[in-house]
Amino acid sequence: MKQWPVMAAAAVLILVLSPFRGTDIGKLRPAQWVYLSRQEDTVWLETDTGDRGGGADVLSALEDLRQSAPGKLFLETADYALVSREALQDLLQLRSVLRSGVEVCLAEEKPDENTAAYLRAHNPGLTLREYFSGEGALPVLAAEEGRWMLVDGQSGKE
Repeated sequence: MKQWPVMAAAAVLILVLSPFRGTDIGKLRPAQWVYLSRQEDTVWLETDTGDRGGGADVLSALEDLRQSAPGKLFLETADYALVSREALQDLLQLRSVLRSGVEVCLAEEKPDENTAAYLRAHNPGLTLREYFSGEGALPVLAAEEGRWMLVDGQSGKE
């Protein structure tokens, strides 16, 4: 019984001196999808949270994206990687940023607020890992009159 106060004091001391600090949940920005595009020499990364960053390559675009986001951006929560035809060459570098189980597709149009819901209902079915190991063709996400559709994939890596 006499050890109880000592243990309680030790627990309080550990909590006070702990180097780990919590994160304000209101500042977290979990992404559902990441869109990779390219305009001339600039690589762009955008998320469904409305955040956007650009740079000479994927890593510099990611740094710009994180610096400009009004909170802590979590790409680890992304389920989908969408890539424009112009940015296919940058997809390998995006692979180092996202989980290998993220589903990937070629986006013919810039994604919008309905894209994640559509992709959850109509699964692209190809992960980054599978694509780079040659296990499937890149599904194409097309837009027609404001509606999304997954169509036959593009084989091979450009």
